[in-house]
Amino acid sequence: MKKVCRISLLIALNIVMFAGGFCANSMFMKWFYPNSFRKEDGRQSRTAEPEDIAGLHDSIQYKIKTEDYAAKEAANNEIRTTADTRFEIHSYDIRQATTEKEVTDIPGKYIGMTREQLEAALEEYCIAPPLSELNKGFTDLKLLSFSEGKVTIEKSYYLPDETESFILVAENNYITVYRAETEEVYLYTNIRLDELPDAVREEIILRKYIDSEAELYNFLESYSS
Repeated sequence: MKKVCRISLLIALNIVMFAGGFCANSMFMKWFYPNSFRKEDGRQSRTAEPEDIAGLHDSIQYKIKTEDYAAKEAANNEIRTTADTRFEIHSYDIRQATTEKEVTDIPGKYIGMTREQLEAALEEYCIAPPLSELNKGFTDLKLLSFSEGKVTIEKSYYLPDETESFILVAENNYITVYRAETEEVYLYTNIRLDELPDAVREEIILRKYIDSEAELYNFLESYSS
């Protein structure tokens, strides 16, 4: 009987010690982290750390921005130009630093295009612009805005001094135009040397001199295919 009492007393003592340790730990946490606990409905609960809240906020914002960007990209790919789309051209004179604006009907070849398709078409235009544009000093073309109702592009022009002279040189069976004063490349052409009359070909091989830009483009226009 005495043995049983001793065992019961030992168990009770262990329970008391465990309970005391738990209470001491709780008091320790409250003392050193007073802002980590708040009361809700009569109970104590640990609040989220500021770092956790900031990280969660950044994650949510990143997800929202990503989804918004994806939605805009999808929308842009669905938008197409129509016959009613306004076509606004900004002609920028690099030398004078001035811009002229013109609104016209959209060219037929651009109707029904998405933004991506139009950008590709404009890039092709830049690679091989019409001679009439080269005569005006065309240098660059870019898309400024795109929507179903309106498309805005900017063409850049640089007209050199009319007194400038040029030299036509034969390179890899094509004519290359150089500035006479600096001997810098002014223009690569698609005019083949073997398609020119013999007399003209001889002049190019010997480096043909051109007095002005007007004379240059008259020559190029005469032999362009």
